[in-house]
Amino acid sequence: MKNTKNKNVNGQKYNRLTIMSDPYRKNNRTYVQAQCDCTNVIEAQLYKIQSNHTQGCGCEKQKLRTHNLSKHPLYRIWEAMKYRCNNSNASNYLNYGGRGIRVCENWSTNFVNFYDWAMQNNWNKDLEIDRIQNDLGYSENNCRLVSAKDNARNRRNIKYVSFGTILMPLFEAIELGMINKNKFYKNENYRNSFTLFGDIA
Repeated sequence: MKNTKNKNVNGQKYNRLTIMSDPYRKNNRTYVQAQCDCTNVIEAQLYKIQSNHTQGCGCEKQKLRTHNLSKHPLYRIWEAMKYRCNNSNASNYLNYGGRGIRVCENWSTNFVNFYDWAMQNNWNKDLEIDRIQNDLGYSENNCRLVSAKDNARNRRNIKYVSFGTILMPLFEAIELGMINKNKFYKNENYRNSFTLFGDIA
């Protein structure tokens, strides 16, 4: 790549982009490296920057898209996910951030990335975000969308109940009608009639 001559644009600013290199030829076009106001560095054709076709790295479009999606249910899920991992005042922080569970940078800094992943995986209101390995954080490689029932099966603090030689999750025994949910949580004598494993919240 050879620098073009008589193109003293290094350091000049156009809209949100500051040119950070001398122009160079690539595929018969003139390119430069430019830094956006958000600090992202991009490669772009010089004439597109100078003619206002390229005004930034695209971050403004991402901000606008995030704003337009701020009322979507996934936005609340995203905020809650970050809150329990980052805020020590969260009621369930000890089970998440307190154990070192974090939200990957690709998601934590950009809601649109999280939203796109969820929609590409056919998210709907009946599905929940589940971490495949409970000791790892939230990321594309460790998350999937599952039903609430399947999500409960994967929790660290899942509670079990014994029926003779049969051991099953408490929530499943309640679903099958083997345990009366209201009596179980309100009546201590009824609850004590079962052999339980794990803390009962």
